[in-house]
Amino acid sequence: AVSYRLQISTDSLCTNAVYDYGNLLDTLKVVDLLDSKTQYFWRVETSTLDYRATSRKYWTMAYTFSTIAAPEEFMLHQNYPNPFNPSTTISYEIPKAGFVSLKLYDVLGREVATLVNEEKIAAKYDIEFKANILASGVYFYQLRAGDFVQTKKMVLLR
Repeated sequence: AVSYRLQISTDSLCTNAVYDYGNLLDTLKVVDLLDSKTQYFWRVETSTLDYRATSRKYWTMAYTFSTIAAPEEFMLHQNYPNPFNPSTTISYEIPKAGFVSLKLYDVLGREVATLVNEEKIAAKYDIEFKANILASGVYFYQLRAGDFVQTKKMVLLR
């Protein structure tokens, strides 16, 4: 299995690491907010059981801050359009970072698709769902985030 190590530092030699995330299994890592007035450097190390490679080059990190406020509460919106064919948009809001799952179920309660299953930051999200392989019918989509659980109904018409 491949694992990664992400180092973020205020110096190009990584002697003053602000973050040192080891044993990451995903290629996406959400990092806590950094100071907008500080220049950061980062590097990635890749490891397997037989091999380890560290990038010799450091990259400089630049980003901007947005004044968009995080949502105040959890919310799962009704998909649109509904009924739909062949695709629909599902929107949801989460007020704090955490693990989020958004799953689709048929009328018998069987899981037919996982649309989201990962850590998310506080924000508003829109997911386009393409129902190319599903039959016409009623489906339910469920959002789970922390203690929040909500389910909505949608209709696929072919």
